[in-house]
Amino acid sequence: DVYKRQNQDVSDLLAGAPAVPEEEVFLTEALDDMSDEDKLDITGLTPEITRQQRKALDREIPWREILERRPEDVQSFVEALQKEADNWDKWQSVEGLEHAEAQRILSQPSFRRRCMPSRVLYRDKACGIGPLQAKARPVILGFRDPDLKSMRRNASVMRRVTLFVILQIAASNFFDPDGPWLVGSGDALSVFLQGQQVDREEPLYMLPPRDPLVKAAGVFLHDLYVIRGNVYGGANGPYPWRCHVRKVLIGPVSYTHLTLPTKRI
Repeated sequence: DVYKRQNQDVSDLLAGAPAVPEEEVFLTEALDDMSDEDKLDITGLTPEITRQQRKALDREIPWREILERRPEDVQSFVEALQKEADNWDKWQSVEGLEHAEAQRILSQPSFRRRCMPSRVLYRDKACGIGPLQAKARPVILGFRDPDLKSMRRNASVMRRVTLFVILQIAASNFFDPDGPWLVGSGDALSVFLQGQQVDREEPLYMLPPRDPLVKAAGVFLHDLYVIRGNVYGGANGPYPWRCHVRKVLIGPVSYTHLTLPTKRI
């Protein structure tokens, strides 16, 4: 009876809704199945870029395009890069090498293959909506890591079902005699700059990014850097961060269980 009553309510709602003209339904369905080029012939609209290109620009803005913008926008990205470079210095992610040492490493093929190229990823966190929120993030090309096949890259990631289980446990213990359970969440700044390199027999190096914005910001001035900690783009980035979290939050005097909460001694 409940099922029939719900279906009747939906039917009554649809019956009272205004009818959509058949030509509009046809046009909407037809446009959904058309390519961007075919839509131009019907609508007469000429988008500046395709949907795929627009999504790409939401993720990254080429530095050449930034240089064509207003001077204040260019300065915003320069300042964002300087701020990010300060974070790298704060967490001691890389260490600049002297010119002679850098040339020695770069001149030897066995060391040269351990020098990772890098670039800066620029984006507008506002995605073009509202004031510019410039973001600059130097990243290495981790897919060229010579230790890719031997390093540990696993890290725990919460799945949706895990979140639901946590929320259900907290809700079930809301009327606990000792008081309701509380659930909190937090965010960490510069996550993948924290942690130390692990499982490496030889050091890894970074070739600094070289574009006009990097030069204008006056950062990454050395010819070569040795990677001491964690960096963006690293193939094993999540694992050093996981080790760092366990070290800071759990500590050496505690242990964890697969199913039970962390026990503090």
